[in-house]
Amino acid sequence: MLPDLILAAIRKHQPSGSPPILLACSGGVDSQVLLHAAAQVWPAPAIFVAHVHHGLQPEADDWLAFCRATAGGLGLPFLSRRLPPLPDRIAGGVEAWARRLRYQALADMAQAAGARLVLTAHHADDQLETYRLRRLRGAGPLGLGAMRDSAPMPGAPDRLLLRPFLGLAKQQILEHAQAHHLEWVDDPSNQDLRYARNRVRKELAQELLRDPVGLQRSVTAIGEFQSLADAAMRQARVDLAACSLMLPEPDARWREAGTSQTPGVALLSRASLARLPAGRAGEALRLWLRDAGRRM
Repeated sequence: MLPDLILAAIRKHQPSGSPPILLACSGGVDSQVLLHAAAQVWPAPAIFVAHVHHGLQPEADDWLAFCRATAGGLGLPFLSRRLPPLPDRIAGGVEAWARRLRYQALADMAQAAGARLVLTAHHADDQLETYRLRRLRGAGPLGLGAMRDSAPMPGAPDRLLLRPFLGLAKQQILEHAQAHHLEWVDDPSNQDLRYARNRVRKELAQELLRDPVGLQRSVTAIGEFQSLADAAMRQARVDLAACSLMLPEPDARWREAGTSQTPGVALLSRASLARLPAGRAGEALRLWLRDAGRRM
């Protein structure tokens, strides 16, 4: 029964035709199940296996070799990228640094493979961790909507990120791996409580032991936040359009300040923003910054 759930999740996200697909593979149990299930459902020539070597663990070279061998055993092409050395000072911490560069590496490999679809093995437990972390950081509806099963790829909006396991629990994935005698690697850093996500993961695991149905209830709540986030985004688009100014020529004040401004780029009217309720003005400003490729 459980294998049917796994394959059904893959088939639900299967695109029409056989476009190239980049499948992110860390070597962990989640990505191993994703890889073996996808290889059963999608034609082999369409799947490119991609591994990001973070260089943060002594076993990283072994994990790279393991993923390459796994892809080779399935007859699938394999790509990999190594992240640069960890800098001495990092804004936002190691987790944020690794996540940002990991997506950059995946986008680079997707371009090399000619793939506009990227698969990752995020599951419902990951979703709940992301929601909890963002709630602790004071996120609004857009942040509390957490991850989507289909969304533009962070830093590469021309690529579509698919998460077919987002509705499945970690335990279901693990049981599938065990039933099919799959092999995987374990990252010891996942037990390091210096990292916020690991602390949240441990707390959630204890909560779910006491309340096994809590995961599904929380996932349902996240879906409600996603509906609120969609409504907020639609309103932000309307507000942004109402507050935008299109200048056909570079503004003289920008030239005097020595600042370049591309003709035709939308600027924001502070007066128009000020007439909006504070919450809506904030969302319009965030959307404007995001559309301009700026980090929040």
